[in-house]
Amino acid sequence: LINRRRKYRCGQTAGIHELMSKEELNAQRQEYAEKPYVFVTGSCAYLRQEMKAGRLDTISLITDKENDEDYCCTCISSGNLYLMANKKHPLAQRKEVCIGDLKGQRFVSQGEGFDIHRMIDKACREEGFELNVVYTGLDFFELAGQVDANVGLSYSLFPKASHYDASNIVFIP
Repeated sequence: LINRRRKYRCGQTAGIHELMSKEELNAQRQEYAEKPYVFVTGSCAYLRQEMKAGRLDTISLITDKENDEDYCCTCISSGNLYLMANKKHPLAQRKEVCIGDLKGQRFVSQGEGFDIHRMIDKACREEGFELNVVYTGLDFFELAGQVDANVGLSYSLFPKASHYDASNIVFIP
C-alpha cells in the first residue's frame, strides 16, 4: 500500500545505509510513485512503531520475522553475520566463531531496540550466559571505532568495511 501523502517516507535502521549513503540513495530514487523519497533513521523498534502508526510507507531492517507477522511484504535473504575483532584480540586468529565464543568477552552493540542485538542476546541466553555489553552505539562507524580501539568485539553484516579504514579489524564468519 502506498500512502497518498506528498512524500514517500522510507525508514532505515541506523547503519543499514552503510553500503550507500542517504545522499546516494536519494540520488538513485529521486521519486517513487511520483513522490520524493524521504529517509527516516531509527532503531528497529522505533521504525515498526512509526510504520504501525502510518507515519512511514516502508521500512528496511534486519528481522527474524518474530516481530513482523503484521507486515504485508518482506524481502528475505540470507548470509553470514561477521564478528569484528581487533587484530590483537585472541579471537582474531580464528577462521570462524560461534555464539559460545562470546562468553566472557566484552561486546559493543547497537543495543536494545535493534534486531541483530536482540538475536545475539537471545542466542547467548540459550547457551547459558549473558552478553557482556560494554558500549552501545547507533551505527557501524561507532561500533567499528570501538573495535578498532580494542574496547570489545562487535558484529557486521559485511565481510569488510567500506568507507572506513578497518586495517586493525578482522571480520570472522
